[in-house]
Amino acid sequence: MASTPSGPRWFRTTWSRVVDSLMGQILLRGVLLRGNPPLRHGRRHLDDPRFLAGDHEAFFGPLPPPAEFVWSDADLTRMPPEQLAEDERLFRVRDFTFPSVAPLGIEPSDHVIGRCWTPKNDDRGVTVVGVDGIVHIGSGWFHRLARRLAPQGIETVMMDAPLNFRRTPPGSLPGQLLLSGDLSHQLETARQGVLDLATVCRTLQKQGRRVGLVGCSYGGWLISLAATYINDLEFAIALAPPADLADLLVSRSVFVKAIERGLQSGPELLPQLETATQPIRPGLWPLRLPADRFVLHGARFDQFVPPQSIENLAKTWSCEQVWHDEAHYRLTILDWVQSQVADQITAFAGAAER
Repeated sequence: MASTPSGPRWFRTTWSRVVDSLMGQILLRGVLLRGNPPLRHGRRHLDDPRFLAGDHEAFFGPLPPPAEFVWSDADLTRMPPEQLAEDERLFRVRDFTFPSVAPLGIEPSDHVIGRCWTPKNDDRGVTVVGVDGIVHIGSGWFHRLARRLAPQGIETVMMDAPLNFRRTPPGSLPGQLLLSGDLSHQLETARQGVLDLATVCRTLQKQGRRVGLVGCSYGGWLISLAATYINDLEFAIALAPPADLADLLVSRSVFVKAIERGLQSGPELLPQLETATQPIRPGLWPLRLPADRFVLHGARFDQFVPPQSIENLAKTWSCEQVWHDEAHYRLTILDWVQSQVADQITAFAGAAER
């Protein structure tokens, strides 16, 4: 399936690639490598020999139990008053937190933080849980998504990924420490993200909610991994996820340049790279939900994530893929793409009720 906006194809192709190249340099120089961030060294492999063995079950362990969310009113003071008044008719916005079941020993990242937009009318009992990209600096994308979904009676939840947004440690930038560490550290952050996401989903499921997932870029990768781990999901939609680490490393994209710096800080672990990273390569593991309830969105001109890896994942899982004549960054921010995602979520929610 393909989707294209209006306008000359040559212009969209060129403009998309220019934007991706510029954003890549901004991310790399302005965030991921800015100030030469300290390199982190994981320790889980020292305590658990199975951690680097490449086994999915040993890596993630049993599903975590539901958590007790601590709720608070969300701080929306930066929003225009007229927009707040309109939103108050649609939903209530609250934040929640709870301790991570997979702590890294880095605060405040070891406390999961999330935001919930609960419809005020006609709640259908369906919640979509989302995770944003590697440099997560606001809730805007999910707030806009909630505006689309609340009139359909669908609840929206955003989870801050480890070391990102409101879980960013003092002295670093959002997402900076995700890739700034040796192999063990990067595996530990991925594991924490998936287990935190599983905890959020299981907590909502215990409350009787029917839960689906949506993720952009890095968040799309996390929800793809979660779809191989969490039971009883209603649906999952991933936008431009780094679908396969092997393809990503060959691509020499902006992510790779940041990853390599961290990997080289622990050269003794590099011989185990191929085996150790198997649990975080989604396509090596079966989905825990029907394939027709997983959708992959890909950007044909992606300069960050090889489009072929998304196509290969779609073939492996026999799931739907939607192609856009865009590049990575634009795919994750464009309003008309989000509108498509909202329509897909609404359709899945309707199917879940039957």
